[in-house]
Amino acid sequence: MATALGGMGGGGGGIFGMLGQIFQAQGQMAAMQQSASNARAEAQAADYNAQVARQNATLARQQFAEEERRQRIRGAKDMGRLRAAYGASGLTLEGSPMDVLEESAATAELDALTIRHRGELEAMGFEREAQLSEFRARNARSQASAISRQAGLVGLSGLVGMASSVLTGGGGLGGGASAG
Repeated sequence: MATALGGMGGGGGGIFGMLGQIFQAQGQMAAMQQSASNARAEAQAADYNAQVARQNATLARQQFAEEERRQRIRGAKDMGRLRAAYGASGLTLEGSPMDVLEESAATAELDALTIRHRGELEAMGFEREAQLSEFRARNARSQASAISRQAGLVGLSGLVGMASSVLTGGGGLGGGASAG
């Protein structure tokens, strides 16, 4: 029996060597599968972040549109108060009072447009975040796919190496039993 097992333990060959190759390949495959799983989880997180950023862009536009609407209402009320004050003081809306009204109207409109612009800039920032997150998600999915393919090759390589060892007589399934 010792001679039958002699080919199994010597020099990394034999059944023990094959078992070592199998366990090594399984360990590598498990580590790679975990890496692929981590990359898929990273892709899911990036997809979620992109979705949140797009929602934030929509909310920013809505919020600033409402703020712009309120600014226009404030501007119209201010203009009404100015007209009323001019009327109560007996001034006509000609000359300097008219210039003041026009300038106040222009300032109110500029304030409203500034609010709209700030809102669009904020929304664009969120959209850029979404695009970056989508890029990260695509990249992570690609990485997961590549790692999965590589894990399959590692497993196949381990099987081919084991089969080669058996076929060339290095498997030790009986090599050494004929001595004697």
